[in-house]
Amino acid sequence: MTIQISCQGSLSGLGSQTTARQGNALGILGVGSGVLASLGAVGFPPEVIAQFAGVAAIGGLVGSVIGRRVTATELPQTVALLHSIVGLSAVLTSIASVLQDTAHLSTLHMVTAYLGVVIGGITFTGSIVAFLKLAAKMSSRPLALPGKHFTNLALLGANAATMGGFLTMAPTSAPIVAASFLTASTALSFIKGYTTTAAIGGADMRTMS
Repeated sequence: MTIQISCQGSLSGLGSQTTARQGNALGILGVGSGVLASLGAVGFPPEVIAQFAGVAAIGGLVGSVIGRRVTATELPQTVALLHSIVGLSAVLTSIASVLQDTAHLSTLHMVTAYLGVVIGGITFTGSIVAFLKLAAKMSSRPLALPGKHFTNLALLGANAATMGGFLTMAPTSAPIVAASFLTASTALSFIKGYTTTAAIGGADMRTMS
């Protein structure tokens, strides 16, 4: 309940320039409470908690430096760049969760990890393209890809096919084959993130952000 109230207050506060600082503080409180609650529920050993604290401190320091240097007009591309990091983190975390204990993988675990790779991969490259367009580091004109709908559907179908191969091979004695399917899906997701986002104009991205 505390987390939900903090997040709602954060969104309300960020809607006005005069209450933006208060909204930002409430957002930090909400996210921080959620992270601490999750860590407490899982019951990680002290060594893992110490590692998390160190990484969180580094991330907080980097975020503070970026936040102080970014101007209001640079917020859209900054958000896009940070989203790319979130996407890559989802890819790496999903792959690591599979490699951690290959002998006891459940179907639910494999499906969620696979979807994490697909969604994270699309988010990663798509957000990079959005950042480059919003920052005027590449042409903001939409990419005129011939047969773009067919291409995206073909990539999505290939993702589904590799998912079937992964689910079939992972529980058996063919982990290398399963890993190749997961790697192929990662590459396909990266490509789909580019083809999907590059077809959007820079001005439309700024409007959506």
